[in-house]
Amino acid sequence: MLFYSGMLMGAALLTVALGNSIILAFVGFLLTGAANSLQALAIRSIVHDRLDHSTLGRAFSSIGALNNGATLLGATAGAPLVALLGGAGTLAIAGIGTMAATLAAGPRLIRKPMPKDAEAGDRDPQPVGKR
Repeated sequence: MLFYSGMLMGAALLTVALGNSIILAFVGFLLTGAANSLQALAIRSIVHDRLDHSTLGRAFSSIGALNNGATLLGATAGAPLVALLGGAGTLAIAGIGTMAATLAAGPRLIRKPMPKDAEAGDRDPQPVGKR
């Protein structure tokens, strides 16, 4: 799911950047938001399945802190780009960058789904929190 949602997000951002209608922008941002939700859900599921339950609170707090820091860093780095390239140019870079990062990580992001009846211990003999 991470691979496909990353590609969807990048394509949607690029569509908004290159489009010239309010309807296209609306649809592009709607798809960007949907892709973001899919990514967040996939990441939470991975963390929940891979970590010992006693460490989940700290893990999710850490993820939230990293996300907040990345948002601040992105806004700080993006401001000069917006001034230099404008909003559309910056969205194009964001879309292309998102797709490039997703493609680069593609082999790790595309995995066969686990059987529904597999227990967390069957997926990883020693969850991260128990090592």
